[in-house]
Amino acid sequence: MAKKIDTEKYVYNVRDVLDIKELVETSCELYGEKTAFAYKKGDAVSEVKYYQVGRDVRGFSTYLNSLGLENQKIAVTGKNSYYWFLTYLSVCAGTGVIVPIDKDLRGDEVAYLLDHAEAKAIICSPETIKKVEESGYIGADTGIGSDDSDIGVLPGSFG
Repeated sequence: MAKKIDTEKYVYNVRDVLDIKELVETSCELYGEKTAFAYKKGDAVSEVKYYQVGRDVRGFSTYLNSLGLENQKIAVTGKNSYYWFLTYLSVCAGTGVIVPIDKDLRGDEVAYLLDHAEAKAIICSPETIKKVEESGYIGADTGIGSDDSDIGVLPGSFG
């Protein structure tokens, strides 16, 4: 049971949520057709509705679990994008523990954080794959993803 919040002392009235999974699910129910996320792709602006975010979070979380990553630490690094956001929510809402890593760190710094966190996988954008490779992280031969998805999943560990 979620703790009741005294909303009179807050600027905004907020609903009670137990965790990120509940936040995602209830937001989908409450705001289904409203825009949750907008981003520029080329010259066009793409919008993602709340119901789509919920579907994507459930799908990606299920996929990560199918890779054996349930209840594991999963790192994410890359530019600010819908896919970074999707990764963060998917891991927090149904897979494991998220380990966000600054995209501007050097390879040795990424290595330290991955090692210290004992991350079992890293999800990264194409811009950060070289730093991940420099870190010595041993994962799949190729990331799972494409230029369209702007994301790669590398299950693995340090050798």
